[in-house]
Amino acid sequence: MRLDTIINRDALCALRELPAESVHCCVTSPPYYALRDYGMDAQIGREDTPEQYIARLVEVFRELKRVLRPDGTFWLNIADTYCGTGSKGAYTDPKNPKGRNGQSLSLARRAAGCKQKDLIGIPWLLAFALRSDGWYLRSAIIWQKDNPMPESVRDRPSRCYENVFLLTKSKSYYYDAAAIAEPIAPTTAARYRGGRSAGHKYDGEVPGQGKVQGVKIGSYQGYTNGEVVSGTSLISPFITVPEGGKAGQNGCTYTAIVAPGKAGTTATFVSLNYLGEDLVLPGIPELKPAKCYEFTLKVEGSIISISEPIVSPWDSGTLPGGDAEELQLAAYYVKEQPAGNATGMDWDNAMGVDALRNLLQTNGNSDISNANAVKLDGKKIYVAAGSYEMAKENSGVKIEYSGYSKQVEITIEGGYDPSSTGTDLTKRDISKHTTAFVRNAGSGASATSNSLLVLGNQTNIIFDGCTFNGQYGLNDAGSVRAVFVAAGGGDATLQLNNCVIKNFNRGSDGGTDGGAAVKVSKGRVLLNDVEMVNNKATGRGGAITTTAANSFLFMNNCLLHENYAPTAWGTAIHAGNGYVCMNNVTVLGTTATGGNSITVNGDAYFMLANTTIVGNSGNPNGVFRAGGRASTVVNSLFAKGAGSRTIYAGNITSGGYNVYQAADAGWGAVSTDTDYSSQTLPAATLTDGVYQWTVTATIDEFATKQAVIDAVKSFDATVGQQFINWVGENGFGVDQRGVARNVNKMQAGAYDAGL
Repeated sequence: MRLDTIINRDALCALRELPAESVHCCVTSPPYYALRDYGMDAQIGREDTPEQYIARLVEVFRELKRVLRPDGTFWLNIADTYCGTGSKGAYTDPKNPKGRNGQSLSLARRAAGCKQKDLIGIPWLLAFALRSDGWYLRSAIIWQKDNPMPESVRDRPSRCYENVFLLTKSKSYYYDAAAIAEPIAPTTAARYRGGRSAGHKYDGEVPGQGKVQGVKIGSYQGYTNGEVVSGTSLISPFITVPEGGKAGQNGCTYTAIVAPGKAGTTATFVSLNYLGEDLVLPGIPELKPAKCYEFTLKVEGSIISISEPIVSPWDSGTLPGGDAEELQLAAYYVKEQPAGNATGMDWDNAMGVDALRNLLQTNGNSDISNANAVKLDGKKIYVAAGSYEMAKENSGVKIEYSGYSKQVEITIEGGYDPSSTGTDLTKRDISKHTTAFVRNAGSGASATSNSLLVLGNQTNIIFDGCTFNGQYGLNDAGSVRAVFVAAGGGDATLQLNNCVIKNFNRGSDGGTDGGAAVKVSKGRVLLNDVEMVNNKATGRGGAITTTAANSFLFMNNCLLHENYAPTAWGTAIHAGNGYVCMNNVTVLGTTATGGNSITVNGDAYFMLANTTIVGNSGNPNGVFRAGGRASTVVNSLFAKGAGSRTIYAGNITSGGYNVYQAADAGWGAVSTDTDYSSQTLPAATLTDGVYQWTVTATIDEFATKQAVIDAVKSFDATVGQQFINWVGENGFGVDQRGVARNVNKMQAGAYDAGL
């Protein structure tokens, strides 16, 4: 990767093309709110309200968090804005004279809760929003400007500073404190030493204050023999009672014991804190698994020395000074075959599938649940290419953290080269290295609701670059689906990015419920760039089913093909309840024999944008039905295939610009929709993962990106906006392949030919 490259394009789009965890440091100063008009479409800083401005920046920085390394830092420079009077028409911006010249109204006049002349508080509104989005807000820095731009105000001081925030995605990160440290004056050092010497007035404890600072074993990361090193393991030794008086006094010695599991195999350091300064002490040898290390530190003035460590076998769970704690890793590494000590601390010591199952599954045991929550919350699990039996011996994996204080956030990334070593994450290619979670051929997964994975309360799990394979043939009897989201309180979230779900079979052995790929009872399922193929259910929903009012299914850039529910409604998707929102989704290749068969069906609230649904043989009642609750379709393509019609009349409102064949009269069409019944559409085949068609007849009107976004907003004030925030407004201006659309003339459906 070149380091001298300038990328000049939309920040969000550019970030989405960068590899995950590839950036060490980001420094940015985004356009400030309502201060300058750069004369560009979709520019940041010209939103109607501060809330919209904050939301856009959060969206951009959420993608930045994805590409930032776990040890990376994010430095954000942002200034504030006053709630103005709304009279800026005469002002000409000297830096951009065309941008503000003639601007009659200032955007900053519209700030909820602010009066004219109020300081809006943009920097801290943004900082708190980023913290709520998962960032660690580590520092607020004042950037003082010695020669600031003058302000023509007489009723307040002129501003002479801006805010700089330090944010990180992890609790542990690289920060070189020594690089900015200023040397301490010799007189100051002497004063400190005198103040802490034995018998001095400051030696005694002061009532109401903490104990006198002394020598402490620290758990500092990144020091090896005096040098800063990224990714060094932590050690947190147990300490016996010191000999010779208080810790830190001259002549004091004490013994420290280091247990394996507290330090990795590369740990060769100990960091001390003495007189308020970080000191580095070389001399600790490489720590080995199953060994215990005992050594003595001696403090003599400013000199700290270490004895030769005594090494003994580690065969007990306790040590003098307290109980040994289980290893807490920053991330976990998994290979098909366990390696090294199999702790998962790196690729060379990767855990196998059995350890991974034990790490994830709780199966209703509260003690296991809480222990796993502590280990996993906020962590990533990196999985090399291979086949991993997650459902085996009639038991899938149930993940639930009901007793935990918050949703436990876990990310599982597949697609890594099995030859990876250390903590190297550069050898990732999901097209070449398939990470597959599979059902053992002999497993019915009956122990966990007949599912490979069951997600319960307090779970937020992301799978990225993974394949779920049920390993059923279409004629096999089976009862195992891929994932069941079944949070009792609705507080479970499943996110799939760049994933495949295939070959699952639900119900052919007598079961009645569908959703062979995904069933959502209560909770949220977010599918982005997901393919579902060759899944089958006897009940409703060959691939997906939703059942409860508080179930949410969001889909973006997804492909569903060759899924089956032969005798029931919803050959691909059956949404009995809840909310279903789609953008750039293609559904085709379903087959059914029953008289009630419809490709996408249900009584849920549907929102279909830029979506293509093509019927196939055996779907006499059409390709789309929204029977009960108010639903909206916009800029979508409904092709009948071999069936008799496309849209089955229901509670559907058209947002316009749809193209359809043989729909029921009164389904909700408006003047901008096009009845394409007299024209022949191409056969339902896939090219580049999307159904492509060519416009040969007159289209009544083509959509704009903004018209599509407005229709999504009108669908539901809350859910519609949530869907827009998740997709990102720019996501409605590309097609399923990621090809940019003409945002003023968009073709209906998931494919856009660029008219």
